Amino acid sequence: METQGQTVHQESLSKQAAFFEAGVRGLSAKPVMDDLKVTELKMLLLLARFKPGYWVALESIRNEVPVSLSTFSRSISKLSERCSLISLRKSSLNAKHKEIRLSSLGRAAVKHFASQLRSAGEPNGAGVGIPQTTKNRYLTGATALNIPSKEGTGDWHFIEVFQGTHGRTAGPFQVAGIDMPDTTSILGLEEVEDRSADLVRCGLEQSYPVFAASHYRAMTDLVYARLHDGKGLDSYRVDDWFPVNEDQQKLREMLKKIEPSLSTSASKELYRWIKEQHLESA
Repeated sequence: METQGQTVHQESLSKQAAFFEAGVRGLSAKPVMDDLKVTELKMLLLLARFKPGYWVALESIRNEVPVSLSTFSRSISKLSERCSLISLRKSSLNAKHKEIRLSSLGRAAVKHFASQLRSAGEPNGAGVGIPQTTKNRYLTGATALNIPSKEGTGDWHFIEVFQGTHGRTAGPFQVAGIDMPDTTSILGLEEVEDRSADLVRCGLEQSYPVFAASHYRAMTDLVYARLHDGKGLDSYRVDDWFPVNEDQQKLREMLKKIEPSLSTSASKELYRWIKEQHLESA
């Protein structure tokens, strides 16, 4: 059964799609874009959340657009061949899979859409600048660590991150698969859940779900991101965010799950850091 939050979320997407369509029609270079369907517009909105030039696995977009496979395939073909709004290539990891990203024309369309959205006075994102999320594209890293938990773990900069202080706007927000590596192929959706109720308790009303990692998953994602980028872990102190032995043990169990996916050098760095943080005995 569709919840009220999901209904509002879909209405928000439809509104954005309508404004996007108006923006697309303003680009006279490609008149064929006038007949874009809502499905194509939603795909462009999804791709617009990624950094310019960022290639995304086509399967991940497929999972976030609830349409039939045939409709999805037609939409991809249309955006790629007729409108040139997207670029496609074979995955470097698996030749049977494809990757997708916005083309330069697609980015121009999104930019035009953003100006339309601002001039119409529509809100940008899920309240106070929080980006829209899904179970696969959830808040993580330092962002999720600053959502208060009943366990008393995590960081203590909620106001700075989610509301902004001293003239500084809220954010930046870290979203899995966009600002940080996607770890769902390793950890699945473990410790990822709708945290909108926690935000409401902190005074941030939400009209639809805000998916975020638990502190254990957020920390594990942070560690993986650092190792994935070939960086060290010395800047992280576990007891700053997980002061109780029981919580450290739970973190250690989750960290074990990413070890098989690491390179030899990254595994050595993780083991060195775990030993230094006294997580071996946690």
